[in-house]
Amino acid sequence: MTLVVAGYMFNDTTAGYSWLGSGVEQEANVTNAELEPNGIFIAADSTISTTVNPPQTLLSGFRKIYEVRATLWQPYFVVDQFLDYRTEHSSCQLLVAFAGSTLTAQHYLNSITTHLQNLHISHRQRPIGQPEAIAYVVRLVCESNPLEHGGVFDEDTYTPKDMETFQLTADDLARAIRHSLEHALQSAKKYKIDRKGFDSLNTPFVAGMRCPATMKYRLFRFDILEASNLGEPLWMSVDMTEIDPLQVAVLGMSGRFDKRAQAAYDSAVAANMSTHKACFDFLQEAIDEVQNAGSKAIDLPAVLKTLDERGVTMQMVRAPEAE
Repeated sequence: MTLVVAGYMFNDTTAGYSWLGSGVEQEANVTNAELEPNGIFIAADSTISTTVNPPQTLLSGFRKIYEVRATLWQPYFVVDQFLDYRTEHSSCQLLVAFAGSTLTAQHYLNSITTHLQNLHISHRQRPIGQPEAIAYVVRLVCESNPLEHGGVFDEDTYTPKDMETFQLTADDLARAIRHSLEHALQSAKKYKIDRKGFDSLNTPFVAGMRCPATMKYRLFRFDILEASNLGEPLWMSVDMTEIDPLQVAVLGMSGRFDKRAQAAYDSAVAANMSTHKACFDFLQEAIDEVQNAGSKAIDLPAVLKTLDERGVTMQMVRAPEAE
């Protein structure tokens, strides 16, 4: 089992750092609920446990939170003909975490990493009558790309100014992750998936990023959903949900801990305290509770990672006590 808690950070005097324009400089009567988030956090346990009851720890120290870099490439032309993508336009960091089968999660992560590292600037045709014939868009490496279909492009398209002003968005990144999961699931459609097979593939993800276009922090949850028609095998789809700044996303043992994790987050927001520290404290309390009940479903080390103006930082780790 796994317990992952993800949410938004707000500036506060307990965070231990601040920068120009931070909430530390805000008036005292301005609350976290009225501030824009200044980061993303994800806290998780790091154990691999058995599926028997009661669960037992197989391995500890397994990473469930990953830093992934998304890279956007711009097209390279020789005179007026497209050649390939060889110039990096921009890049950004994301925090990604999962719950569920570690083996399946690695397959999903490989797909996510491959797609995010190969984002391409392309275009779509605008409706007739628009002032500009094309609009620039982000295409995934496995999507049909009109640039790769050949043709001659006017000198007023894909100009240095156009490329300088074009920006990747958080919606582009979220779409790429959703597509990556759907792509990874395609092979499962070849087989008759039963309930046990679905449970192995049911690995939810959460991903946080700072939108390169708006500079706002966004957090998305991705769930594998089952569907079936009468008499037919199960098949799967990917559901994507954006997490509101006043909510947390809980993966893994969510049925047991989601309301309590939200309560810890709400209390920190109301008190203008550190939301990420409050949720990390809650994660440790949850691990202790499970351990004291004689279960090893979740276990130490507990890890907290954040994404803010400084980039990705491992904020805290609570390791098991030495025996």
